[in-house]
Amino acid sequence: MRGGGVLTGMESLMNEFDVDVVGKVIITQCFDSPREHEDDYLYLSKIENIDEFNGTFDVKLGNVIEKLRQVEKEDVENE
Repeated sequence: MRGGGVLTGMESLMNEFDVDVVGKVIITQCFDSPREHEDDYLYLSKIENIDEFNGTFDVKLGNVIEKLRQVEKEDVENE
């Protein structure tokens, strides 16, 4: 995904059918994706340090766990 084009397109398509989009989730974010959209969606994992010569890369935990922890904390505080 480069800059949210696919997500924006899917959201526009849903609007054609009067559907409310309530969230966006990405399976894996690539290390070189633009950072300006990072808070607009959740991603389960993040690929970094891609070495095409050796065929290696690192997979790190995405932002979804931290976001879920924030929501859980807010729920506990509101009880």
